[in-house]
Amino acid sequence: MLRFGKNQKARRGRGAPSALAACLVGGLACMLTGVLTGGALAQETAATQGAATQGGATQGAETAPTAPALSVTLTGFTLEPVLAEDGTPELDEDGNPVMARVALEDSVIVPGDRIHYEITLDNPTPEAATDLSLGAQIAPEVLLDPFTITGPEDMALAWSDAEAPELFRPVFEVVEGETLMLADLDTIRQLRITLPRLASAAAATIAYSVTLR
Repeated sequence: MLRFGKNQKARRGRGAPSALAACLVGGLACMLTGVLTGGALAQETAATQGAATQGGATQGAETAPTAPALSVTLTGFTLEPVLAEDGTPELDEDGNPVMARVALEDSVIVPGDRIHYEITLDNPTPEAATDLSLGAQIAPEVLLDPFTITGPEDMALAWSDAEAPELFRPVFEVVEGETLMLADLDTIRQLRITLPRLASAAAATIAYSVTLR
Protein backbone atom coordinates (compact mmCIF):
# COMPACT_ATOMS: atom_id res chain seq x y z
CA MET A 1 0.00 0.00 0.00
CA LEU A 2 1.25 3.45 -0.86
CA ARG A 3 -0.19 6.24 1.23
CA PHE A 4 0.81 9.89 1.32
CA GLY A 5 0.79 12.13 4.36
CA LYS A 6 -0.62 15.60 4.70
CA ASN A 7 2.45 17.14 3.05
CA GLN A 8 1.83 15.37 -0.25
CA LYS A 9 0.32 18.38 -2.02
CA ALA A 10 2.38 21.34 -3.15
CA ARG A 11 1.46 24.71 -4.52
CA ARG A 12 3.57 26.48 -7.07
CA GLY A 13 5.84 29.06 -5.50
CA ARG A 14 5.49 32.60 -6.78
CA GLY A 15 8.92 32.38 -8.38
CA ALA A 16 8.45 28.94 -9.96
CA PRO A 17 7.90 28.74 -13.74
CA SER A 18 4.39 27.91 -14.90
CA ALA A 19 5.61 24.68 -16.51
CA LEU A 20 5.91 23.27 -13.01
CA ALA A 21 2.31 23.94 -12.03
CA ALA A 22 1.34 20.27 -12.37
CA CYS A 23 4.59 18.83 -11.08
CA LEU A 24 6.45 21.29 -8.89
CA VAL A 25 10.18 20.63 -8.85
CA GLY A 26 9.77 16.98 -9.42
CA GLY A 27 6.82 17.42 -7.36
CA LEU A 28 5.17 16.30 -4.30
CA ALA A 29 2.10 15.29 -6.26
CA CYS A 30 3.95 12.90 -8.56
CA MET A 31 7.38 12.34 -7.04
CA LEU A 32 6.68 8.87 -5.71
CA THR A 33 5.76 6.32 -8.35
CA GLY A 34 4.59 2.74 -8.47
CA VAL A 35 3.89 0.91 -5.24
CA LEU A 36 5.87 0.25 -2.13
CA THR A 37 6.42 -3.49 -2.16
CA GLY A 38 7.47 -5.70 0.71
CA GLY A 39 8.42 -9.27 -0.15
CA ALA A 40 7.87 -10.83 3.27
CA LEU A 41 4.59 -9.02 3.81
CA ALA A 42 3.31 -10.00 0.38
CA GLN A 43 4.21 -13.66 0.98
CA GLU A 44 2.51 -13.62 4.37
CA THR A 45 -0.64 -12.12 2.87
CA ALA A 46 -0.69 -14.68 0.05
CA ALA A 47 -0.36 -17.52 2.56
CA THR A 48 -3.19 -16.11 4.67
CA GLN A 49 -5.44 -15.75 1.64
CA GLY A 50 -4.61 -19.30 0.58
CA ALA A 51 -5.65 -20.64 3.96
CA ALA A 52 -8.88 -18.63 3.83
CA THR A 53 -9.87 -20.20 0.49
CA GLN A 54 -8.71 -23.76 1.26
CA GLY A 55 -11.25 -26.37 0.21
CA GLY A 56 -12.62 -24.19 -2.57
CA ALA A 57 -14.72 -21.99 -0.31
CA THR A 58 -13.89 -18.29 -0.56
CA GLN A 59 -14.43 -16.15 2.51
CA GLY A 60 -16.83 -13.23 2.28
CA ALA A 61 -15.59 -9.70 1.71
CA GLU A 62 -16.13 -8.81 5.34
CA THR A 63 -13.64 -11.48 6.48
CA ALA A 64 -11.13 -11.28 3.62
CA PRO A 65 -7.57 -10.63 4.86
CA THR A 66 -5.95 -7.37 3.91
CA ALA A 67 -2.28 -6.68 3.26
CA PRO A 68 -0.30 -5.07 6.07
CA ALA A 69 0.02 -1.35 5.43
CA LEU A 70 3.32 0.46 5.24
CA SER A 71 2.92 4.22 5.04
CA VAL A 72 5.02 6.62 3.00
CA THR A 73 5.14 10.35 3.73
CA LEU A 74 6.88 12.81 1.42
CA THR A 75 7.78 16.28 2.72
CA GLY A 76 9.31 19.10 0.68
CA PHE A 77 10.81 22.28 2.07
CA THR A 78 13.36 25.03 1.54
CA LEU A 79 15.75 26.61 4.05
CA GLU A 80 15.84 30.32 4.84
CA PRO A 81 18.08 32.21 7.28
CA VAL A 82 16.54 33.29 10.57
CA LEU A 83 16.71 37.07 10.90
CA ALA A 84 17.16 39.05 14.09
CA GLU A 85 15.00 42.08 14.92
CA ASP A 86 17.47 44.36 13.14
CA GLY A 87 17.24 42.27 9.96
CA THR A 88 20.66 40.65 10.24
CA PRO A 89 21.02 36.86 10.09
CA GLU A 90 21.17 35.07 13.41
CA LEU A 91 24.32 33.01 13.94
CA ASP A 92 24.90 29.84 15.92
CA GLU A 93 27.77 29.33 18.35
CA ASP A 94 30.06 28.38 15.46
CA GLY A 95 29.26 31.57 13.55
CA ASN A 96 27.09 29.86 10.94
CA PRO A 97 23.69 31.27 9.90
CA VAL A 98 20.72 29.71 11.68
CA MET A 99 18.42 28.21 9.06
CA ALA A 100 14.69 27.53 9.35
CA ARG A 101 12.54 25.16 7.34
CA VAL A 102 9.91 26.71 5.09
CA ALA A 103 7.17 24.43 3.75
CA LEU A 104 7.33 24.10 -0.02
CA GLU A 105 3.87 25.58 -0.46
CA ASP A 106 5.03 28.69 1.41
CA SER A 107 8.36 29.02 -0.40
CA VAL A 108 9.30 31.41 -3.18
CA ILE A 109 11.28 29.26 -5.61
CA VAL A 110 13.42 30.62 -8.44
CA PRO A 111 16.04 28.93 -10.66
CA GLY A 112 19.13 28.11 -8.67
CA ASP A 113 17.22 27.50 -5.43
CA ARG A 114 17.70 24.24 -3.57
CA ILE A 115 14.70 22.15 -2.51
CA HIS A 116 14.96 19.47 0.15
CA TYR A 117 12.87 16.31 0.32
CA GLU A 118 12.35 13.75 3.05
CA ILE A 119 10.67 10.39 2.48
CA THR A 120 9.60 8.62 5.66
CA LEU A 121 8.73 4.94 5.56
CA ASP A 122 6.78 3.68 8.55
CA ASN A 123 6.07 0.05 9.39
CA PRO A 124 3.31 -0.05 12.02
CA THR A 125 2.74 -3.78 11.55
CA PRO A 126 3.80 -6.50 14.02
CA GLU A 127 6.12 -8.07 11.45
CA ALA A 128 9.34 -6.87 9.83
CA ALA A 129 9.03 -5.82 6.18
CA THR A 130 11.68 -7.07 3.77
CA ASP A 131 12.79 -6.35 0.21
CA LEU A 132 11.24 -2.89 0.11
CA SER A 133 11.45 -0.93 -3.14
CA LEU A 134 10.34 2.64 -3.79
CA GLY A 135 10.57 4.78 -6.92
CA ALA A 136 10.99 8.56 -7.07
CA GLN A 137 10.69 10.62 -10.25
CA ILE A 138 13.26 13.31 -11.00
CA ALA A 139 11.72 16.01 -13.21
CA PRO A 140 13.82 17.52 -16.02
CA GLU A 141 13.33 20.95 -14.41
CA VAL A 142 15.53 20.00 -11.46
CA LEU A 143 19.06 18.73 -10.91
CA LEU A 144 19.52 15.97 -8.33
CA ASP A 145 22.59 16.06 -6.10
CA PRO A 146 23.26 12.36 -5.32
CA PHE A 147 25.77 13.28 -2.62
CA THR A 148 22.95 14.82 -0.55
CA ILE A 149 21.10 11.49 -0.33
CA THR A 150 21.04 10.11 3.19
CA GLY A 151 19.26 7.13 4.70
CA PRO A 152 19.78 3.76 6.35
CA GLU A 153 23.24 2.24 5.88
CA ASP A 154 21.83 -0.80 4.07
CA MET A 155 19.90 1.34 1.54
CA ALA A 156 20.69 0.77 -2.14
CA LEU A 157 20.22 3.37 -4.90
CA ALA A 158 19.73 2.90 -8.63
CA TRP A 159 18.78 5.26 -11.44
CA SER A 160 17.26 5.18 -14.93
CA ASP A 161 16.66 7.67 -17.74
CA ALA A 162 13.77 8.45 -20.07
CA GLU A 163 15.17 6.37 -22.94
CA ALA A 164 15.39 3.18 -20.88
CA PRO A 165 13.13 3.67 -17.83
CA GLU A 166 13.26 -0.04 -16.94
CA LEU A 167 17.06 -0.22 -17.00
CA PHE A 168 18.31 0.67 -13.53
CA ARG A 169 21.99 1.20 -12.82
CA PRO A 170 23.80 1.84 -9.53
CA VAL A 171 24.09 5.48 -8.51
CA PHE A 172 27.36 4.84 -6.68
CA GLU A 173 30.14 2.29 -6.98
CA VAL A 174 33.09 1.76 -4.66
CA VAL A 175 36.34 1.23 -6.57
CA GLU A 176 39.54 0.62 -4.59
CA GLY A 177 38.02 2.25 -1.53
CA GLU A 178 36.83 5.33 -3.42
CA THR A 179 33.13 6.07 -3.94
CA LEU A 180 32.36 7.00 -7.55
CA MET A 181 29.11 8.61 -8.69
CA LEU A 182 27.92 6.87 -11.88
CA ALA A 183 24.56 8.54 -12.56
CA ASP A 184 24.15 10.94 -15.50
CA LEU A 185 22.68 13.98 -13.77
CA ASP A 186 21.44 15.50 -17.04
CA THR A 187 19.37 12.46 -18.02
CA ILE A 188 18.35 10.85 -14.73
CA ARG A 189 14.57 10.71 -14.49
CA GLN A 190 13.92 8.06 -11.89
CA LEU A 191 15.52 7.00 -8.64
CA ARG A 192 14.91 3.56 -7.15
CA ILE A 193 15.44 3.13 -3.42
CA THR A 194 15.61 -0.36 -1.93
CA LEU A 195 15.78 -1.46 1.69
CA PRO A 196 16.41 -5.08 2.66
CA ARG A 197 14.52 -4.79 5.93
CA LEU A 198 12.40 -2.47 8.03
CA ALA A 199 11.72 -3.74 11.52
CA SER A 200 8.29 -3.89 13.10
CA ALA A 201 7.11 -0.58 14.57
CA ALA A 202 10.12 1.13 13.00
CA ALA A 203 10.54 4.05 10.61
CA ALA A 204 13.24 5.03 8.13
CA THR A 205 13.89 8.48 6.68
CA ILE A 206 15.52 9.10 3.30
CA ALA A 207 16.53 12.67 2.48
CA TYR A 208 17.90 14.33 -0.65
CA SER A 209 18.11 17.71 -2.34
CA VAL A 210 17.50 19.04 -5.84
CA THR A 211 18.21 22.37 -7.48
CA LEU A 212 15.71 24.14 -9.70
CA ARG A 213 17.33 24.68 -13.10
